[in-house]
Amino acid sequence: MSTPDFTQTYFQLFDLPVRFAVDTVALGDVYRQLQRELHPDRFASAADHEQRIAVQYSAFVNEAYAVLKAPLPRALYLLELKGMSQEEISRQQVDGGFLIEQMELREKLETMHDLVDPDTVLDHLVGEISADIKLHHAEFESAYTHSDLPAAASACVKMQYLEKLLQELEEQIENEALESDELKAQLKDLRGSIERSMAGQKEDKPETLVESAMDALREFEDSHPTLTMTLGRIMDQLSKLGI
Repeated sequence: MSTPDFTQTYFQLFDLPVRFAVDTVALGDVYRQLQRELHPDRFASAADHEQRIAVQYSAFVNEAYAVLKAPLPRALYLLELKGMSQEEISRQQVDGGFLIEQMELREKLETMHDLVDPDTVLDHLVGEISADIKLHHAEFESAYTHSDLPAAASACVKMQYLEKLLQELEEQIENEALESDELKAQLKDLRGSIERSMAGQKEDKPETLVESAMDALREFEDSHPTLTMTLGRIMDQLSKLGI
């Protein structure tokens, strides 16, 4: 291994142009090549200092890949390369309309339990927020391309708001699906049955996998429609596999 250059940018490391739009295929190809070159087995007989450098460089590569593969960290890194700190970015003003939209979205999230069909509303909100995030990706790319750093930083702040809200939504969806110990136990049993069946193992219980799944579908149909649809798709795929 040649002497690693820890001073190069993440874009230089992966031989990519410095811009927001990234060729994710090329990024992944270079990352896998670097992983092979830095695999611990290749340094098993190397001197201690060479092993330490390889470990440090591997961490550098992993951090660079994590930053470049995701839009928000990539955008923040691009601004960092332009000399903007995280503190400067966070101080950027966003328009009042955006803040009002955030308040409305958060109010919907907080009142979810009062709705007749919270699962459907949650799914709709996830789609709505994901679409907004993509719009701000485009807003950032345009501002950065035209060297309008304040506007680019403002777009980053909006992305941060929405990414945080999206994470909260996804966590709530998971919590809603697993809100009771009984439901958790049923899903665990069903998952075990599916795994055993796919491994070719026979069930000890007289109840078949299909019967277990149908019981789960009936149980969740009214209280968790989104989970029910997911289970239905799983059973459809399993039937196609002859399980």
